[in-house]
Amino acid sequence: MLWSLRKQSWYAQHFLEADAFAINVLSGHQHQVSDIFASAGSDKFHRVDHRVSGYKLPLIDGALAHLECKMWRQVDGGDHWIFIGEVVDSLHTEGEPLIFFNGRYATTAGLSIPA
Repeated sequence: MLWSLRKQSWYAQHFLEADAFAINVLSGHQHQVSDIFASAGSDKFHRVDHRVSGYKLPLIDGALAHLECKMWRQVDGGDHWIFIGEVVDSLHTEGEPLIFFNGRYATTAGLSIPA
């Protein structure tokens, strides 16, 4: 699993020191959760319902998928850090994922993908 984070992020140092991370794929109705994590400030998990996994990673309640990853590599990507992890556990359910594109939220409902 690969994801990136701005180097100026308050969380950057935490992830640079981490040996694992979780990816939570939000469902289409969780835009308020996304807004919390997009806002400034620290310790956002106290504002979001979640549980801590056996790997001691935060898993957000109601998310469509959880991917628990062991940190494999960190790459300097200019103004971002690129984090690459090995998925060690995962869980998913059916539903519409939350998408943020071009400054607004959407879901895959009603989208058509050309063949």
